[in-house]
Amino acid sequence: MDQHPHPQPAPHRRASDTVPAQRTPAPAREERGAYDEAVRGLGPEPDAQLRIHRTATRLIAELRGEIDLETALRIGPLLDAVTAGPRLALIVDLRRVDFFDGSGVRLLARIRSRVLEREGRLTVVCDRPLVLRVLRAARVLDVFRPVASLTEAIAT
Repeated sequence: MDQHPHPQPAPHRRASDTVPAQRTPAPAREERGAYDEAVRGLGPEPDAQLRIHRTATRLIAELRGEIDLETALRIGPLLDAVTAGPRLALIVDLRRVDFFDGSGVRLLARIRSRVLEREGRLTVVCDRPLVLRVLRAARVLDVFRPVASLTEAIAT
């Protein structure tokens, strides 16, 4: 009997998993330093349900899978680190979320609050009917005003 667990295969990555840099003016050096400082030390995959990408002008936090209380408590501190810098232009991508409840709404509200109090800008990307229903039921759909695509979010 094999006593060693079988290693999990690495997830397959598609070209669409990365966001190409946009040809827009780069943020000021101190702002860009805040972006880099926010994600430094988190590693490329700090959590399987959270991926951080950086374009020339924005940070993208891609949430995946189930966003419930346990997940929100685990990735909350990582998102706090990401949102610590001033004048952050953050995109939260929810297109790969399979489950979303009140804990996810609270997590989004915390992100929004932290970004806005630091004079930043938040854009939410979501095309998932379940997530949109939860946001509507929580009466925050008009607060977050999600857009359907990453392209649309980057253009705003």
